[in-house]
Amino acid sequence: MPRWFHIGMLVISALFIANFAFADLGRVREDGWHTWRVAASDDAPNWCCQGWNRGVSRSISCDLDGKSNGYGSSSRYSSDTDQIQIYALTEKGAVTMVRALSVQCPVTTESPILDLGVVDAAESVRWLRSSTDARKGRRTDALAETSIEKLMFNDDDPEFREHAAFSLSLSIAPGRSDALARLGRDDADVDVRSQAWFWLAQSDSADAEGLILQALTEEANAEVRENAVFALSQLPEQRALRALIEVIEDRGLSEDDRKQALFWLAQLETDPALDYIDGLLSRK
Repeated sequence: MPRWFHIGMLVISALFIANFAFADLGRVREDGWHTWRVAASDDAPNWCCQGWNRGVSRSISCDLDGKSNGYGSSSRYSSDTDQIQIYALTEKGAVTMVRALSVQCPVTTESPILDLGVVDAAESVRWLRSSTDARKGRRTDALAETSIEKLMFNDDDPEFREHAAFSLSLSIAPGRSDALARLGRDDADVDVRSQAWFWLAQSDSADAEGLILQALTEEANAEVRENAVFALSQLPEQRALRALIEVIEDRGLSEDDRKQALFWLAQLETDPALDYIDGLLSRK
């Protein structure tokens, strides 16, 4: 079963509930991209692809034909609907790739996309399970039988390890924060380590800031540290405020890391953040 299907199935099962019963999936073609919408849970984030530039995350169009997209939620695609857009690629009748994105998230592909309308979420999952590539003799529930943490640490593909970290951050698996922190500390790939800290901050884990702050004292790579500081800014507002101030006040950290923390503190644009910055400026 293709790796992207594993990730897509986990995203779908994590985000969606079955509330609607509209169109069916009877119009799926033998080959090509298909899209449909399903009901989203009340707290489903607005996922789209993310690009990084010196620690700054920005929403970009998702290239359905590519394999190097990072994912994140963004207020830019804050939706007034209660639906999520599913994209599925079929090849010789089997699903080989799945994406789950905000309805407003722009996508690109070299192939035409057949829009199937609104589909019952439970039917969507059942159809995807039944449409995996059975020719390879693999079970459709392989993800349930294989620990995602094992995949996250042992797969040779860094892009897959990134997406495994994303999937784990959506779960309520015990020890997920420790696993993401381990990936952020130990993975050989700079981008994987950076993404691990970002997803840890997004996971609502109570010990996220402590683990990220510890990483800033141990990580040798400046790019990863820069992204770790950015990850702190993505914590809930009060936690982000305290964590960023802690970085600024820690003279054991590099000047660049402390400047990054000051920059992201200003971006919070809250009264406590601005008061702190005013206090810094008034110091002799």
